[in-house]
Amino acid sequence: MVSMRIAVDLMGSDSAIQVLYKGVEDAVAKLSSKAVVSLIGTEDAFQLLPQNSLPKFVAEETITMTDSPLYSARRKQNSSLMIGLRLLKEKKIDAFVTAGNTGALIAGASISLPRIDSIERPALLTLIPTKKKPMVTIDVGGNVFSSAKQLVQFAFMGSAYQTFCNGIDNPRVGLLNIGIESMKGTDELRDAYRMLSEISTPHFSFVGNVEGREVFQGDIDVLVTDGFVGNVFLKTAEGMSLFILEAIQASLEVPQSLLEAFSYEEYPGALLCGVDGVVVKSHGKPSSETITKSILLSASLIEKEFVSKVTQISWE
Repeated sequence: MVSMRIAVDLMGSDSAIQVLYKGVEDAVAKLSSKAVVSLIGTEDAFQLLPQNSLPKFVAEETITMTDSPLYSARRKQNSSLMIGLRLLKEKKIDAFVTAGNTGALIAGASISLPRIDSIERPALLTLIPTKKKPMVTIDVGGNVFSSAKQLVQFAFMGSAYQTFCNGIDNPRVGLLNIGIESMKGTDELRDAYRMLSEISTPHFSFVGNVEGREVFQGDIDVLVTDGFVGNVFLKTAEGMSLFILEAIQASLEVPQSLLEAFSYEEYPGALLCGVDGVVVKSHGKPSSETITKSILLSASLIEKEFVSKVTQISWE
């Protein structure tokens, strides 16, 4: 009996749709009968793919990477991205995976999907490798600006992910800042520090501010930041890891384990937290492997009932 329905948006990314489709094929093989994976795309896009029996939802238009997020979310209702969100809202699918326009996804999800109670804005959550274990970082691009209260909400959502998905009780939460002192940073960061310090909860332990150079030591489980800083931090980390890896490969024979440790493609895309539904945003220029991992992440979140468990948390 099929228990999961996952839809994948083939449009709007910087990769060829054949690359995305290969990722879908590999995910379908790994999931076997546990899930039905559907494709969302235009008729022209489907013509470029080999014959297959996967369910299809036909879109009439595409939201591109250069489209205005809010305008396209409102005006392109027949785009693949908006169709995916609508299917999720109508409970016709259990998860939606896209590599399309991040801003349009955030805007579209905010318009289309119910928000979890007490969460003001959805945020993008991703896993980043460290010396000890993968660390959750939230937000990595959902919101350019975040208030102190919203940063606190991100802390709850990030710690919930580590608890329910990775089995970490009482995750250690850090606030990304320019110094460890409580008065460092913007007004929002200082207020968030104070608010997090005053919270007494079994859901997480606030350890204070964390400087960028300390992040990869692996001493915290959740790194909280606004979407602007988080996105810059994430892309800088990805670029630095690629630079280091290429430098090592140029002079040494590199073990596969080291290649995997430095490759951001080993980690799936970002989870859109704060909305009632499983939405996974893959990298804008994904490889087939990245798409496969994003689909498998969505399947894991469905199996672990992550969204329903998050809705049961007291956020105050």
